[in-house]
Amino acid sequence: MLFLWFIIPIVALGIFGKTLYPRFIFFMILPLLPLVAFSLVNILNRVRRKFLVFIFILLTFMLALKTDYFILTDFSKSGIPQSDVRQYDTDWPSGGGIKESVEFFRKEAEKGKVYIATQGTFGLMPFAFEIYLVQYPNITIEGFWPLDKVIPTKVIEKSKNIPTYFVFYQPCIDCKVIGEAPKEWSQLEFIYQYRKENGQRYLSIYRVTP
Repeated sequence: MLFLWFIIPIVALGIFGKTLYPRFIFFMILPLLPLVAFSLVNILNRVRRKFLVFIFILLTFMLALKTDYFILTDFSKSGIPQSDVRQYDTDWPSGGGIKESVEFFRKEAEKGKVYIATQGTFGLMPFAFEIYLVQYPNITIEGFWPLDKVIPTKVIEKSKNIPTYFVFYQPCIDCKVIGEAPKEWSQLEFIYQYRKENGQRYLSIYRVTP
């Protein structure tokens, strides 16, 4: 029964899943833990010498302890699959710059109405701003995707009446760096940019000029 709870979901994911990441299988392997524990107990019961028991336990948990240590101290070296490391820590989906940009928009909202346009219509943007700025009714947040070589007309119209900002955090057409605005968008005035330790851009704020 425990094995079926593992194998059926993972086969279904393999057949029907379109975008797959290693972390998706986490809940599927939980039913295997009692089987693993049962096996470890049976092995330990067959080992009579204490030093062999110690070596066995050390070898069993050493990799997990090492992984946990680096998750707490240096996530990029934790040893988990690189696709998840990028999603959680080093690439644009990891949320770098959200805290700083939210603080910036909170201060702007104290002055009056603000319109925020984001690169993307679901996921990190605009949902992160919607969550953290929900208590500011004078802030309007709207996502745009895909982005063309011409800035959306609605954004330009908004900029004629209230302070308007555009937030970039993903790759775009003809952009050399992640989080860079399209070169053709001449109506943008650079305001702020968040960088991670590796020097790549991850989140940029531009003010839209009419």
